[in-house]
Amino acid sequence: MTITREERQELRIKACDIIDSICSKCELVEKNRAELGNKGAYNYCVRDCSVAKELQEIGKKVIQTEEEIEVIPEEKREAYEEEVTP
Repeated sequence: MTITREERQELRIKACDIIDSICSKCELVEKNRAELGNKGAYNYCVRDCSVAKELQEIGKKVIQTEEEIEVIPEEKREAYEEEVTP
């Protein structure tokens, strides 16, 4: 699945918005941190939280598409730009 740079950017923005609007205000994190410690709170988020699962899916989409992007070495880019520039 290939998505555009703009779509990847939108996914990143969506993830940040979710973290800012939901995760930063999550009362379960504070409760779990108090009862289970930082590791317990982290484990809850990673394993059980539906919001975190959505964030994981967003992250997978971004990572998969970034792996598909071919990085062109600088010298090849310069040669290509010379060919296409009038």
